[in-house]
Order: sequence, then structure tokens, then C-alpha cells
Amino acid sequence: MLKIVNINKSFDDNKVLDDVNFEVPKGIIFGLLGPNGAGKTTLLRIINRIYLANDGKVFWEDKEVSDDFISKKTAYLPEERGLYPKMTVIDNIRYFAKIRGLKNDKELDQKIQDFMEDLSITDKNNVQLQKLSKGMQQKIQIIASLLHSPDLVMLDEPFSGLDPINSQKLKLILRDLAKKGKTVIFSSHRMEQVEELCQEIALINKGRVVLNGSVAKIKEDNKENIYYLKTKQKLEEIKEPIEILEQAETSIKFKLNSNQELNQILKHFFDKYEIVEFREVLPSIEEIFVKVVNKK
Repeated sequence: MLKIVNINKSFDDNKVLDDVNFEVPKGIIFGLLGPNGAGKTTLLRIINRIYLANDGKVFWEDKEVSDDFISKKTAYLPEERGLYPKMTVIDNIRYFAKIRGLKNDKELDQKIQDFMEDLSITDKNNVQLQKLSKGMQQKIQIIASLLHSPDLVMLDEPFSGLDPINSQKLKLILRDLAKKGKTVIFSSHRMEQVEELCQEIALINKGRVVLNGSVAKIKEDNKENIYYLKTKQKLEEIKEPIEILEQAETSIKFKLNSNQELNQILKHFFDKYEIVEFREVLPSIEEIFVKVVNKK
């Protein structure tokens, strides 16, 4: 488990992180969210010991994170490219493998080959990195980051530059890492990707954690008494005292106030129509994100 304990960070008089606390269990995909300038990248750099916190500590399995742990057991994929543009793809990958202490042998070659097949770039070995697209370069950086089988993987906007097909391939890689017991943290502005991939999230706004926990519980805690109902027959004029949010020929999305009884409203529809679908509508992570940030 990764523990972030009372982290504070300032640059001159600008306080970037203010008493940040949360935990990330092993074997999950964790989303680190927040608007631009919230402090997400600074926090990832503190976890990686690129920056040192003014106060607070970072723990992995109850031991304070050290430089040795960072070099051997973690992977950090920054938003900025960290590769060498004039070197070939394969030389870039082997160089970073060497930094991580991997031997240049058949086992490494097979690992590289497997990753390149997963990301459909087996024909790019001897191409200079600067001749590749932004998305291709991102895939090379992903391979270089994961070759040493890290226990803790941190990715800052990892889907940047990837088309839908390659985004899907990266999602499969991240899910596979979590299945193997690895801990994956990624920051993203793409809320739909967070909702699709993450079991837990932390939302940082102006340097403070304003929301933290499981995605399912956060959505449940922020529901607003909104329901969706679909009928087999065409809906007639709705005379029930409900707030209609959306209506089509055979479906309706409506909201009840705290004094209204759902069963009473439903009885009207069940008496008149054959119901095809009925469900409560939970807010999306994006809707919760916007609401919490605007409120704060």
C-alpha cells in the first residue's frame, strides 16, 4: 500500500500542496484528478523524489520511500517526453533498461518484443525517435517505463497523443498490471477514462484533497434522486408532479424532490405502460468533478 501522509509543498510563497493525505491499496488502478494547477504533477514528483516535500512523508508498505525503492520498484511516466530524439527506438529502450539494472540478454529482447507486439510497433526498432509521431513516441516511453516490472506505476496524462485503438491497448496493459498485483496511479483530464479504469480516486483542488475514496461509493454519495424509465408504448403527456430532465417518445429522465415517494410515481407508469427499463441515474465522475471544484 502507498500512503501519502501530511504532504506540504511550497515554491517560494506559492503553496502548491496543502496537507495532502490519502492511501492507495495494492493491485488497483487509482485516479489522481484535479483541474490544471491543482498540484497533481507536483505530488507525483514528490512520490518519485524528484521534489522533496517541505513537510510530510510517503510510505510504501509502511516503509518510507527511498531512492533505492524508486530506482528498482517504481515506474514514472511524465507528461513531458524523456527520451532521446536522435537515438533509434531500440537504443532508447535498451538505454533505459540498462539504467534500471536490466541485463542486455535474450530475456530482455523477448520482453521488448512482447511489449512492441502488444503496442503494434515491431517495425520501428531502427527508426530515429524524432521521426515518429507523438503517439508513437508515447508508446516507446511506456515500454521503457515498464520493462523492469515495477510494483508501483505512476503515469501523468498517459493517454496524451494516443488514438482510440492505442488508448485501448494501454488500458489492457494497465488492467493486466493491476491483475498481477501492481499498483497503478494515473492523472488525467479525461474523466471517462478515469471512470472506466479506476477503482478509487483522489480529487485535488488548489493543493488540497477534496474528494477521496472508491468510485462506486463516491457516485452513490453524490446521487440526486434522478431516474430513467423506458416504455414499450409511446408516452402520453406526463401529468405527474415530477421534474422532467429529458423526454423522448418512449423514455423519460426525471428528478424527484425529497418529499416525493418514488413508488407512488412509478405506479402511474406501471398502471399505464409496459416498462422496458427502469434505473436510478448516478452522476458521472465528470459531473461530480465539476460540482465539487465549482463548490470549493
